[in-house]
This record gives sequence, structure tokens and C-alpha cells, in this order.
Amino acid sequence: MKQYPYNVILIDGNPSTKHPLYRAWKGMRERCNYKKHKDYKSYGGRGIKVCERWNTFLNFLEDMGDRPEKYTLDRINNDGDYEPSNCRWVDVITQANNKRKRKTGFTKGIYKNNTTGAKGVHVLPNGKYRAGICINGKTKFLGCFITISEAVCARASALAAKDVTQSDLLKALKHKEF
Repeated sequence: MKQYPYNVILIDGNPSTKHPLYRAWKGMRERCNYKKHKDYKSYGGRGIKVCERWNTFLNFLEDMGDRPEKYTLDRINNDGDYEPSNCRWVDVITQANNKRKRKTGFTKGIYKNNTTGAKGVHVLPNGKYRAGICINGKTKFLGCFITISEAVCARASALAAKDVTQSDLLKALKHKEF
């Protein structure tokens, strides 16, 4: 039988560092505790902490249980700490949809967050809706609209006929020719 140093914790005869969940536990702690970690500013830098109980790998393992295949560690409330009541195992799609809202900002003609729920339609600070489509890798803005339904219709029309000009779309929208 292989000999390990006296302070190594064994799980099923193997050092805990070889356990499949060890990397998830270690990554969680590093993101929150080590200022030189590349993601510290999004975790520890925002005040996200690891609960005291989870400073021990065995406690984390006991609380979280086995990770289903292809699942990742997720915090239910992204502003909350890593603790048993706020963590779960989820698939990558669920985790991707569970993101904190970014500050709204205007960068290169595109808003960082889209809170309308409609692809290609963004709400502007003045309450109007801006619609756009991507043609050959370039964003073409279709205009600003008073209601979200107008913006969605304009975008749908533009997608149906990508070679239509913006002024043609606006005329069609005013006359409801879509």
C-alpha cells in the first residue's frame, strides 16, 4: 500500500487532491481568496466569500454530494456567497443563463446587456427600443421604436429580406406592410 504524509486526507484510499470535485472546490476558494487569481475581481473583489465550513474539502464534499456528469458548481444568487444554501450542480446552459446583470453601457454601438428578451432589440436609456441585425459580421441598426413589438417586427422583416434598406423598413413599418 502506498504511503502518504501524515496530513494527507484519504478518500477511498486516494489522496483528496485526486478526487474529481477537488478542482471545483479549489477553484472556488482561489477565486474568492487570492487577489492574484485572474477572476478575483469578479468574486472576492465583489465581496463573494466561501463559508467557513467549506474551508475543509470534506465538508464541501459532504454538503454538495457527487457532481452529475457534465455539471458545474453554480451559485443560485450570484451576489451571494459560496455556501450550502446558495450552491447547486447545474448543466452549462443553466449556468450560462444564471449571470449577474452587467452595468448598462454603450460600447461600439452595442449595449452590454439586453434586458428586453428579444434578440437584436435593446432598450435605450430614453425608453425607446433599438433594433438591429447582423449582416456579414456587421451590425446594421434598423432604427429606434416606441414599442418593443414595433422593434421586433422591424427586425423580423429585415431578417426576411436582408437586402432591404433601413428607410424601406421604416416606411413598411409605418404602413404596417410586413
